[in-house]
Amino acid sequence: MICWGDKIPARETPHPGVRGWSPPGVSIDPSPHVVTMPPVRQLAAGGGRLCAVMVDGHVFCPQDVSQWKYISTPTPFVQIGPVRSISVGHHQTCAILDSGQVACWGQNDHGELGIGTLGPWPYPADRAIEPVVGLDHVVALSAGGYHTCAVRADGAVFCWGSNWAGQLGLGTIGFRATP
Repeated sequence: MICWGDKIPARETPHPGVRGWSPPGVSIDPSPHVVTMPPVRQLAAGGGRLCAVMVDGHVFCPQDVSQWKYISTPTPFVQIGPVRSISVGHHQTCAILDSGQVACWGQNDHGELGIGTLGPWPYPADRAIEPVVGLDHVVALSAGGYHTCAVRADGAVFCWGSNWAGQLGLGTIGFRATP
């Protein structure tokens, strides 16, 4: 796999999205970098992160893109595997599990994890990941800025998270912590 771009972790950047800025003493190296990995089925990028679903269904998601530079053999997050596919949002990552359920991790300030509560949530290594409340038979998934939407096998669409501009399609505004 070959990766390129700004490898500065978003949490160190006081001006996210501003090109040409880097922390003092850190230079941006936009040159391509070869990462040796086991066979990868899917890559998903967003919010300064890149995640990989391995052929065996395990997921590898470094906390920031800069960690890809130092990988020789990725350690999968076995707590959520195996998965069918993954989607990376601005501050959350969600995966469709082989069971058809969805599991999300990351920040939860806007209900983007779909677990019924709001509030910060540690990175996966720090805490068990809970499945999204009341959602199964999922066949497609898309994590957005601070919200996520899923499509079930019957075609029904479910969304949760931030709804400050009506992006969940509910005809209302406000957070929604469950689908």
